[in-house]
Amino acid sequence: MCKGQCPGTAINGDWRNRTEHCLVWKALFAHFEKEIQTEGKEEILSDELRDVLEGEFIKAWSMGRNTTMERLLPAFQKPSQANRALTLTC
Repeated sequence: MCKGQCPGTAINGDWRNRTEHCLVWKALFAHFEKEIQTEGKEEILSDELRDVLEGEFIKAWSMGRNTTMERLLPAFQKPSQANRALTLTC
């Protein structure tokens, strides 16, 4: 869910490092993931698309581009998923 580069809060002031608040963010992500599961919704992290989407994000970042789940997800959904609402947890 995170790619680092938290401005102003990176360890040792180096933007390439994780934020000093990393554990807080991880706890928040875990909390909301559990809430999503409790509601019976499906989050993208447990979906088989995760590995494919992560690869596409890494490919874009390595070319100096940013992308979004909204932009990538439709290209990789199976036809049966087209009508299924996914909750993106990022």
